[in-house]
Amino acid sequence: MKKMFQIGWLASIVLYIGCVLLMQNALFQLFSLQGEVSQETMAQIQTNQTILATGKWLLLILSLIGFCCCGMLSLQKRTYLLWGLLTVAGEIVFSVAYAKWMTGASLTFVEAYQFQPWFWIVLLGAGILFYGVGKRGKIHE
Repeated sequence: MKKMFQIGWLASIVLYIGCVLLMQNALFQLFSLQGEVSQETMAQIQTNQTILATGKWLLLILSLIGFCCCGMLSLQKRTYLLWGLLTVAGEIVFSVAYAKWMTGASLTFVEAYQFQPWFWIVLLGAGILFYGVGKRGKIHE
């Protein structure tokens, strides 16, 4: 069971990076469209906007999945909860740094974190839950 959560944690990080790269590609395609707006160009714009919107939600979900995998691992060893928090922070820092490097605007990929308060509420609730359950399990052993 431990290996499954470790693989899930690492897979969420790899998928997160892949999602950022896909969003960056869609963003560059949006910026490269020039000239008159034809039906084909309009379809490309809508597709790229859909990729960006879906990607922002997917970044949030992948962050939560990675944190929850670490939370499940923290029930056996407490340091995994810290690794989960560091993973979320690292993903946000990676997105800001990569966006700043590639586009010049630092909040291109992480604006979903800023405007979705439910993410922070779920993250805080899950952190408290994993900490409480892990602490309770240690007392009874």
